[in-house]
Amino acid sequence: MAWLIVGTVVIGAYSFVPVDHWLSWLIYDAFCVTSVVVLLTGVRRRRPAHKLPWLLFAAGLSLWAIGELMFTSYFYAGEELYPSPADIAFCAGFPLLIAASVLLVRGRARGSDRSSLIDASIVSTGVTLLSWVYVIGPLAQDTSLSLGESIVSMAYPAGDLLLLCIAIRLLIMPGTRTGSYWLITSALVCVLAADTVFTGLVSVGSQQLSLVADLFWLLTYLLWSAAALHPDMAQLSEPQPAPTASLSRRRLAVLGTASLLAPGVLAQQGASDPTSIDWAPITIGAVLLFLLVIMRMGLLIRQTLTQADQLATLANRDALTGIANRRRWDVSLPDRLATARRTGQPVTVALLDLDHFKRYNDAHGHPAGDALLQAAASAWQAALRPDDLLARYGGEEFGLILSGTDPDNAALLVEYLRQVTPDGQTVSVGVATWDGRETVQELTGRADAALYSAKAAGRNTMICAPSPSATPLGPVPDPGHPPTRAAVG
Repeated sequence: MAWLIVGTVVIGAYSFVPVDHWLSWLIYDAFCVTSVVVLLTGVRRRRPAHKLPWLLFAAGLSLWAIGELMFTSYFYAGEELYPSPADIAFCAGFPLLIAASVLLVRGRARGSDRSSLIDASIVSTGVTLLSWVYVIGPLAQDTSLSLGESIVSMAYPAGDLLLLCIAIRLLIMPGTRTGSYWLITSALVCVLAADTVFTGLVSVGSQQLSLVADLFWLLTYLLWSAAALHPDMAQLSEPQPAPTASLSRRRLAVLGTASLLAPGVLAQQGASDPTSIDWAPITIGAVLLFLLVIMRMGLLIRQTLTQADQLATLANRDALTGIANRRRWDVSLPDRLATARRTGQPVTVALLDLDHFKRYNDAHGHPAGDALLQAAASAWQAALRPDDLLARYGGEEFGLILSGTDPDNAALLVEYLRQVTPDGQTVSVGVATWDGRETVQELTGRADAALYSAKAAGRNTMICAPSPSATPLGPVPDPGHPPTRAAVG
């Protein structure tokens, strides 16, 4: 904070010094060099786990500061060189700053983040189209420039553009927005602002624009060095929390605006000069934007389907035990009966109720009661086939649907479940086999009546409900069809 205050005061004082006065050159160059020293001091003091991005930032800004000192020497020597060694120093600084920014982005990314990557690509493609059509393209077509002048002239906006694209990526990708984060992204934007104003200065030769460009460059040095000095700078390159799928209205507006840049540029050029339209870059930009938007739509559809599947799973699963819940039971049982009506396969339902569960809860506490429910569900589920459905029917009561298992084997399987009840606890069970005609309510009603009979008989037992025709269905296996290992777990 102290450096920000001092730097702001210095920049403010610089604005009152006459342009090209010796004091303005001194303040400007001294501030640039000091900012590099402050940046290195911040790296040494904060000791980030990933130092390389910050060292590259320092190296890039050092080359820019060297370029500033060279420009000062040219001014006092009365030399006007373009391109000059100072331009080479400036252009050489861009790759270092870009590499540092890319490392910063990669350090913050965690896992797959395609959504924000595509969003940043959409915005960057739109900005690149504007930069090419209105800045880089005209420079490339300017026949009055030599090869060296043309390369250097295009290198500046190209470097600015790449830094801006990285700033867009930082702004769009998920993660904590710390003080150092905002300082770095602001510095990246200030680079573009400074060079944009300087481009206008070259066109109109205004001293006011010269001052504004200088202020933006000084602000760039200040923000970059302050980011390194900030207490949370070490967190800037650390992996951020996993992204969540979201598309806010603000982001949607930004993406929509970026997607309309290609037709907007085409409309502007068609209205101003229909005979001179940059059809090639506009076409390429429009195609890229279209493909990126299609990819983004595909991701949204995939995310929606994934979330729908997750929601369906949560809606049909008991939160405590992880098995099916009452809703799943209410949906599955009619479906099982409808299938059995077509195929003729038997369907047996059983209701299992842990005996004296309230007493167990009072004696051991609710966490122990929850653990018992989980252990019972796990032990019973392990003994069942994949097609069998075990559901938490309510409280300490569970429901079981057995399809394709004859009544005798179904009774043996339920008896086995009763025997493997964990923690020495007992369970009362009521069993009913569908007669092929009764409704869901009638079938579960018979199983429920059998369960109450088991409780009335002293608990810790299983009772099979008689069929509607009053023929009892006891657990007597058919000697000709012994239960299989799968049937008894």
